[in-house]
Amino acid sequence: MRVLGFDLGIRPENPSAAALVVFGHEPRLLLACTLAPPPGAWPHRVQALHLAIHALIHRERPDLVAYEAPHGEQNPQTFRKLAALEGAILAACARCGAPALDVQPSAAKAALAGDGRADKAAMIAAARQAFAADLRSHEADALGVALAAEAISRRAALAARAAV
Repeated sequence: MRVLGFDLGIRPENPSAAALVVFGHEPRLLLACTLAPPPGAWPHRVQALHLAIHALIHRERPDLVAYEAPHGEQNPQTFRKLAALEGAILAACARCGAPALDVQPSAAKAALAGDGRADKAAMIAAARQAFAADLRSHEADALGVALAAEAISRRAALAARAAV
């Protein structure tokens, strides 16, 4: 299974990032990248990110796309902008025929670092230890999203089989 995880970010100092993980005997990190929006008005930046996300999904053909769900702890303007990025991911998934899953930040942190309240340094250290990858903080978060999404998907499949 190939899972493409996204950490959503809206500012140059807090950009969006992606990580592609293939799951087999052991999970392998295939790709990690930062998706920095171009300068300009917010609608232009969302459109540019949508195109970059779509191109990544189209090129990598993941079995599942996951993204960190916006949460209500942010201020309303930040939440609105993150929701717009969520829409950009969902639109790209729909165009490519890829299923999408939202992942809570605490689940992503627990999946990578073993602690649902892990900080950025702990996420980076866990990525380095588990995957020998030197990732930026947002790329490590995207990796955690991908790991959590695979676990959620696997549990759902097991539950569905047990119900039959």
